[in-house]
Amino acid sequence: MQFSSACDTTTDSAHTYTDWGIMNIRSIGSKCLSVASAILLLGAGTALIPSRADAATCATKILTIVAHPDDDLLFMNPDIQNDIRGGACATTVFVTAGDAGSGTAYWSGREVGIEAAYGTMLGVSTAPPWTSTQMTYAGHPVATATSPDGRATMVFLRLPDGGLSGAGNASTGYQSLAKLWAGDISTIQAVDQSTSYTESSLVATLSAIRQSVSPAKVRVQNADPSATDHSDHLSSGRLAQMSLAGYGGAVTAYRGYDAVNLAANVTGDDLTRKTAALLSYAAYDPQMCDASSPCPDDTTTARLARQYTAPLSAAFTPVPGPAPYNGPNVARNASVLASSQATGQDATKAIDSIISGWPANGGAEWSSNGQRAGAWLQLYWNTPQTIDRVYLYDRPNLNDQITAGTLTFSDGTTVPVGTLNNDGTATIITFPARATTTLKLTITAVSSTTQNVGLSEIEAYNGNPTPPPTPVPGPAPYNGPNVARNASVLASSQATGQDATKAIDSIIS
Repeated sequence: MQFSSACDTTTDSAHTYTDWGIMNIRSIGSKCLSVASAILLLGAGTALIPSRADAATCATKILTIVAHPDDDLLFMNPDIQNDIRGGACATTVFVTAGDAGSGTAYWSGREVGIEAAYGTMLGVSTAPPWTSTQMTYAGHPVATATSPDGRATMVFLRLPDGGLSGAGNASTGYQSLAKLWAGDISTIQAVDQSTSYTESSLVATLSAIRQSVSPAKVRVQNADPSATDHSDHLSSGRLAQMSLAGYGGAVTAYRGYDAVNLAANVTGDDLTRKTAALLSYAAYDPQMCDASSPCPDDTTTARLARQYTAPLSAAFTPVPGPAPYNGPNVARNASVLASSQATGQDATKAIDSIISGWPANGGAEWSSNGQRAGAWLQLYWNTPQTIDRVYLYDRPNLNDQITAGTLTFSDGTTVPVGTLNNDGTATIITFPARATTTLKLTITAVSSTTQNVGLSEIEAYNGNPTPPPTPVPGPAPYNGPNVARNASVLASSQATGQDATKAIDSIIS
């Protein structure tokens, strides 16, 4: 694709919008396709573009979740472009607008740029319009754009860019994904004011997108808090990996800025194609490329020459409890998954029937791996279970305490959870009985001393698991003055052959 060095127009009207009450004009800055090139591409490229019906047949489906437009191009290529070249249909979710505090013209231009990049990777003309619309996922309106051939879909959540440190920008009220993750803010609002999210609803939205796509493989960003990387990269990686709970396909995490410290490993045709896609995008991002300096610059060139994966921060397959069980506590029949887990204190310890934990028995509890508010634990059943109460046992040490949370069921309904007893005894949450295939506890607040939130045990019942025993009448009818012999009787415990009724049997022996 050829770009002119200058262009008289600063708008691009080659976008079709449906279901949106906004103009069909996007600002793209000072760089654009020359008129001559656009005409040639339109004339020569039309026959190369498959119909949407043709594009519905995909060799496979891939899903990518990243923080900013260009993260996928810099850190996950050539993997993405090679999948596309192999016939894959690609859906990419951009969690933030990548606005950098610079306003609508900048972030909307980046969206146009990423469409141009995927057009380059698809090998199709960018002259026909991408079809943009509003979709709803987990109750939230989300902007999407689909390529002319139907093989690529961009999903824009448009949350505020948090900046390198996660401090946020003044223009968006200093909101950031890092602050949402840390519990410093309870909600974050899209820069286009379309919706706002809590951490749990953002995870649910990403999960709903993944379920809609049904991808064979998912790509996410590194979530390791020790990595030297942009705060949005790390936070998007954490949120994306949380949203993959129960997903059985392939998941790969990719390193971000710190990959430049490793040896170059992208060369030849892979590097040529990766650079071409990035340059198609860069024409619409004045903060990446402008007329005053070479494009790509040295830092970007170094990133283009590298692609490195990172370890995943969590498992995504629920794990069965430690032993078969047929009793009333249906939690023990479940499989379980947590947002994170410390070594030797994995999620299954929350359904092991041992109500204990650190300091007495640290190996009998679930402890998160350094998480506080935002941590979660979820139970999964193969068939619906009817429950009307949940017993929650906090970690018994006095420092780590859950002070608020939410129970979420498979139908999307929720029940609030208050402060759990801090001595390790049961806090009982009751609610109208319902059938569910999942039960998720999301922790929304913790004590100021909490370092690793978790549970000693979780139990789920339908009805009181220990109904009160029934008093038993004395051994014989009696009408005399000793009214005790007319009573029924119950004791806290009784030995075999020495039951409570023997205390009112008239035999003083």
